[in-house]
Formats: sequence, structure tokens, C-alpha cells
Amino acid sequence: MKKWICALLCAVLAFSLVSCANDTAETQTDGGNVSADADFSLSAMDFVKNITAGWNLGNTFEATPEVWGSFPENYTIEDVETAWNNPKTTETMIAEVAEKGFNAVRIPVTWSNFMTVENGVVSIDDQLINRIKEVVSYCYQHDMYVIVNMHHDDKIWLSIAGTEEEFQTVVDQYRQAWTIIGEAFKDYNEKLILEGANEIIYQTNDSDADWWGNEGLYDFNPFDRLNTLFATFVETVRATGGNNAERYLMFPTYGAQWYTHQIDNLEIPGDGYHLICDIHWYSTDETAEGYAAYFSDMDTHMQFYEIPVILGECGARRDQTDEEKIAWADEYVKTAGSYGIKCFLWDDGGDFMVLDRQSLSWTSEAYVDAVITAAKEGAQLYEEKLQSQTEE
Repeated sequence: MKKWICALLCAVLAFSLVSCANDTAETQTDGGNVSADADFSLSAMDFVKNITAGWNLGNTFEATPEVWGSFPENYTIEDVETAWNNPKTTETMIAEVAEKGFNAVRIPVTWSNFMTVENGVVSIDDQLINRIKEVVSYCYQHDMYVIVNMHHDDKIWLSIAGTEEEFQTVVDQYRQAWTIIGEAFKDYNEKLILEGANEIIYQTNDSDADWWGNEGLYDFNPFDRLNTLFATFVETVRATGGNNAERYLMFPTYGAQWYTHQIDNLEIPGDGYHLICDIHWYSTDETAEGYAAYFSDMDTHMQFYEIPVILGECGARRDQTDEEKIAWADEYVKTAGSYGIKCFLWDDGGDFMVLDRQSLSWTSEAYVDAVITAAKEGAQLYEEKLQSQTEE
């Protein structure tokens, strides 16, 4: 009898442990404390100060055969996630990124892979949304900020080219897609940032890609169309309610370019409330003074609107020497930080690999440590500059 009771108690205990583990896993999958203690009281400028340095989960959820490669027939979420030679994302992987000193992750997503349009109605497969939520939860478990964007959709349907009627169809689908995404993430607290696009330019094929934005080449202004999209993005996400009413939202310049021409032609969506500007710049051949000239321009143009700048993609190439990479960190990352601009390293698992996601080892410990150090030193210089201005 005692043996029977003991066995029963063990079975109950085992069931309880499994049930508890399942509950925990489900909680983590749902984002854990994603809505706890939401605080949107900071201005966008002050909010971005909380970011030290960021890391891109590149060549992962933005993989698409329209850009490169092919998918198997009836592909799955994991097929997409691993299509460009990176392994499935794990919590352990994100933990390694956090432990190294990055406190923010940008997750590029091409929603088109699991998006359908029937009779003008857009839908996005819940499997993709839930998987993105799961990876976001990995970041939340390590108290990280997260950017979720709309990435290579501009290579598939999110186009500013075409006739006015075609563009209006794009705007309508864009509104519907962001309504779905916004609804999915509206309860997440302030650590989640939504980004409206990646590098939209006028382009119908590779040969006519216009990275400058030559207004005189078309019977419409490409900047006007881009500004229309971002106004739609902000309006749509805000309208989903919940925390999205105050969420920090990010949008790039034309092509995410850093030139004054692109920044000047950017119209600030809505009332400018809680907005962040995204710029991509992979330069590694300037001096600190050269970088300062560009960062000063960015700062001058965006400070007027009290909108901070994030360099959403940047980094030294994997084949550069440690000496070159460390110098880049000191000259680029530190200088950017001195203007309040935060840097997110692009990590594609290839030419710009920073973390080997198979072995969870860093391609250059010295480089990554230099980036984190430079980011902190740059932020300190920025705070000292602000203090000096206050005293004056």
C-alpha cells in the first residue's frame, strides 16, 4: 500500500512539474512580462538614451526567394528562418548577445512570405506572428529593447513605383498589414519598437534602382510617396490602441540613406510624437572627423523635430583585421554616440558575421568589446555635451 501511495504521489508531482514547465514555456512564448510596467513617459530623445548598442538578427526572418535563393515547396517558418544559412534562433543565442553587452536587438521580418491578399483583403499567417513573438520574448527575458520591422516586402509588393492607382493599392495593403501587426503587438510595453520599412527606394528592377531620389525622372515625387507610407504607418499603428497609442515608432529616410538630400525630403509623420529615424551607413573608410561631419548633419536636422537617430545597420566586415575593426569602433561608434546616435551592428552570418550562431562564439571578441566600450564612451560624451549646454 505504501509503495502504491508513493508511486501515486510521484506521478502527481511529475505531472505538476510538467504542467508548470508547460505553463512557463507558454508564458515565455507569449512574451512573459511584455505588458508589465509599461512606461511611455520619456520623450523619444530620452528613451533612446537607454539603448547602449544593438545587434541585428540578420538574414533570418527577412529571407525571401525574391531577393536571393529559393524555398522548398510548401515551406515552413523554419525553412524561411534557416534559408540564408543561419540556424533557428534560440533563447540561448539571444542570451549570448545580451551577456556580451548589447541591450537591443533588431529583428528584420519579411511578412510577405506568409501574407496573402484575396479580393483586396490582406491576411498574415498566425504562425509567423507567433514565432516573431516567441523571439521577442527571448529578448524580453534578458531585459532588451527590440525593433520589429517590415523588411524585404519592398522587393515584393511595398513599392513606391507604378501608377497612382497602383500606389494607392499598395497604401491600402500597407495599412491592412500594419493593422494586423499592430494588433498583434499592441499590449507589449515600451521596450518593443515597431519600424515601418527598411530601405524603400524607387525600383522596378535592379537596373533602375534609384538610391538618390531624383524627383525630375518621374511624373510623381518619390519622396511624397514615401512620406505618404510613413504617415499611414504611424496613423495605422496608433489606431490599433493599447500601448501602440504611445509606442515608440521608427521609420527610415529614403533608402535609409544618410545624405542631407534624403533627410531634408523626409516629412515627419503625424505630430512627431515618440518617433525615431532609422539610417543605414556601412562606411568604414572615414576618419572620426569625417564621420562627425555626417553625424552632425543628422543631429542638426532631426534635433529640430526632437527625433533621435538610430543607425539601424552598420558594421565592419568580417574579413577586416581586428586592428581595423577596433579602429572603426572608436572612430564610428564612439563618434555616433557623442551625437546621441545609437549603432546596431548588422550580422548576416556571412560577410558581416559578428556572432557565429552555430557555435555561439564571436568572430572577434576584441571587436565586439571595442564596440560596446565605444558606445558607452560616446554616450558619456553626449551627456557631458548636454550638461554643458544646460549650464550655458
